[in-house]
Amino acid sequence: METPCRSTVPAIARATEIFVNMKLEETLKKYPALWRGQGIPRYEGKGIPTGFHGLDAALPGGGWPAGALVDIVTVHRGIGELGILLPAMARLCGRGLQAVWIDPPFVPYAPTLRQAGVNTHHVLIVGPCRSDSDAPWCMEKILHSASCGMALAWPRQPDSRTTRRLQLAAEAGNSLGILFHAKDPGNSPTALRICLSPVENALEVRIVKARGTLKRTVVELTPCVTLP
Repeated sequence: METPCRSTVPAIARATEIFVNMKLEETLKKYPALWRGQGIPRYEGKGIPTGFHGLDAALPGGGWPAGALVDIVTVHRGIGELGILLPAMARLCGRGLQAVWIDPPFVPYAPTLRQAGVNTHHVLIVGPCRSDSDAPWCMEKILHSASCGMALAWPRQPDSRTTRRLQLAAEAGNSLGILFHAKDPGNSPTALRICLSPVENALEVRIVKARGTLKRTVVELTPCVTLP
């Protein structure tokens, strides 16, 4: 077998590199969700307006990520974590989509929901769940449904595999899934994670991670209502 002369080896290596890069570029264009491992991951979706201009400006897509799962971490319940969701819930229910509360730790107060503009005819409450696996199973089926606009759950100990299934279900149904946590769940495949803390006459929203940006922003909001 004839061995290439030394002068042709660099040319062959360079041609191979160009070919590999071309195939890589084709793959990245075909699958825009793939990240190159440098720079900012691209997010080309349009978000669901939160109803708060400051928060919309800080989130990729201008709102809550559509077809995705969101982690909301609160120091304790009742600090306004539901108040920041009500404008988006009202918007989705106004389009005839369902807002499903899966095994909530309290009974939602219908007059408060109506005060925020939520059509309570499109609000469903599921529960109580008998085991820790019931709520994730139920949420997965609901998120996958085309009739669901938003699903809320308070999981006890979600694992990464379960969270991944919920994320895929939200993508398939183009619905918004909200998971409430008492502490940071750590690494998870959710598209967005925010931590909430009460401050004087407001609510501090700290964006821990968001698909489509590497920025970590803090926004102060005044929820329209407090619920519960």
